[in-house]
Amino acid sequence: MQEKVTISIIALMIISSCLFANEKKPKIDFYGTHSSVQDTNTLLLTQDLFFTQLSNTQRFSINDLRNTQFDKKLLDSPFTSEYVFYMDITQKETDWICVLHLISKDTKIDTTYSRTYPGYY
Repeated sequence: MQEKVTISIIALMIISSCLFANEKKPKIDFYGTHSSVQDTNTLLLTQDLFFTQLSNTQRFSINDLRNTQFDKKLLDSPFTSEYVFYMDITQKETDWICVLHLISKDTKIDTTYSRTYPGYY
């Protein structure tokens, strides 16, 4: 009896992993950060951090376009990804203001999340 339960559990795990492996992941174009901040090394570090976190969720298929600045004209061109992601980072005195953008290429709706940090470090 114990053997049947173990075999059933293993079979269920194999079947479910196959089903979820074929799950369609949303495609995201990850573009470079828009910023007027002079500390380019810190900007690249922040951009790479967000890219790594988004990639490691394994919930999305990420197209790495970090070397390209996003331009709204790109939404009118043919595309294969469903979404665009990029960041705007500005500095006001010692505060860093980070705005994350996720744009649906289909609807052109820009969903943003903004947060102010008391300096980068």
